[in-house]
Amino acid sequence: MQLTIEGLRKEYGEVTAIRTLDLEIASGEFLAIVGPSGCGKTTLLRLLGGFERPTAGRITADGEVIDDAAYTRPIETRNWGMVFQSFALWPLLTVREHVEFPLEMRGVSAQERTRRADEVMATLGIAPLAERYPAALSGGQKQRVALARAIVAKPRVLLMDEPLSALDAELKLSMREEIKQVHRLTGATVIYVTHDQEEAMAMADRLLVMKDGAAEQIDTPERIYHRPATCFAATFVGKYTLVEGRWEGERFVPKPAPSLCWQGDVAPALQAQGVYPVRPDQWEWADEGIAGRVLYRQYLGCEYSYRVAVGDEIWTVRAADGPAEGAAVCLRYRG
Repeated sequence: MQLTIEGLRKEYGEVTAIRTLDLEIASGEFLAIVGPSGCGKTTLLRLLGGFERPTAGRITADGEVIDDAAYTRPIETRNWGMVFQSFALWPLLTVREHVEFPLEMRGVSAQERTRRADEVMATLGIAPLAERYPAALSGGQKQRVALARAIVAKPRVLLMDEPLSALDAELKLSMREEIKQVHRLTGATVIYVTHDQEEAMAMADRLLVMKDGAAEQIDTPERIYHRPATCFAATFVGKYTLVEGRWEGERFVPKPAPSLCWQGDVAPALQAQGVYPVRPDQWEWADEGIAGRVLYRQYLGCEYSYRVAVGDEIWTVRAADGPAEGAAVCLRYRG
């Protein structure tokens, strides 16, 4: 299902949660929405799901208006799935009863409910848990039940609100694979809200980066990571250091080392701010370059993360190895 957002705005009294937003979401696309707390990403998801009515603008699905300031199509008529951050399982229903519930609400026969629930539970590996109650499930099992309930009715759109935030790191990795598999099997249009940039980049076809209720950048994960369009997108998604300096045509002269000169494909908005974006992995130790001092050194397994003081700023460096804390260093940008 193709979704079109035109001039969307949402206000709560004097607070504007969503400023004017325009967006096309292709049928079958996996769109991840990222941004800091309070940026409007969950509000946008609730507007898409019909849980909130827009203050202005409209949302259409395959050309049909489903939300505007005067009308919201009832949730129960949309055949959309929703996976909540808190799992939202009912303590007195078994796993099977949870999975069959959306079908029962649609009047599907008992025999067909059983068949489709068995199929989905087998796909997600929770068939042996069919008669258990939520209290007897682990976090990962609860998330699979919530996912099974959301997809059993074969929704055309699947909305997911921070579905992995309550899980540990190891479980998150496996659940990413599960969700991608569900996307491939169902062909549904997926709108996925998360604060985890790595999670979003690993799963989505496109990212919508939001700040203060507006879109900062909409593009593929690779494009946003390698060529951020704004200072915020650079620091939020790629964890770039924004090195101050001056642009001389296509050449950049960094303020901390005026004798140096860099060139690169940098977005106009960053050039206008007089900065050059450098990712933590694009620095290397050198005998000459930008002088700094190591403040912190953390071992991450395959590499170290360094916090380096450069003048009044603190920059992040990722390297296989390097100096100890307190050491004077020189950094060189290697592109």
